[in-house]
Amino acid sequence: MIYIILLTSLYLIYYDLRYKKVPNKILLVLFIFVLIDKILIGDLKLSLISGAIAFLTFFLLYIGSRGNIGMGDIKYTSITAIYFGYKFWLYSIIYCSISAIFITVILYLSKIIKRYTKIPFIPFLALGLIIQTSMI
Repeated sequence: MIYIILLTSLYLIYYDLRYKKVPNKILLVLFIFVLIDKILIGDLKLSLISGAIAFLTFFLLYIGSRGNIGMGDIKYTSITAIYFGYKFWLYSIIYCSISAIFITVILYLSKIIKRYTKIPFIPFLALGLIIQTSMI
């Protein structure tokens, strides 16, 4: 299952970089796969709580940022929290944030982007996920 999530993440990185949005159909399919996996394992209740915490956290960030975080980012991070759990998700968000800050500062100082340039966030979320996954 982890390979499905990682391969889907690679596709979502490409799509988000190219179109600056995330396809809901892909997220829905990924969500269904994750739910089926959690139902078969018997870990659905705790997983859904983790997903709800991730959703609420990112939704509050969405409100606070006045929509600068996309709904696709919220859905993606919620799905990964459902699968991996809250603690794993939290560490991956830390890695995501560090890499986003680092890369954004480099792009800004290099004048590749401007101050108010919208930056796709799925690549950073996936990078945090990949870094955390490699530590398992």
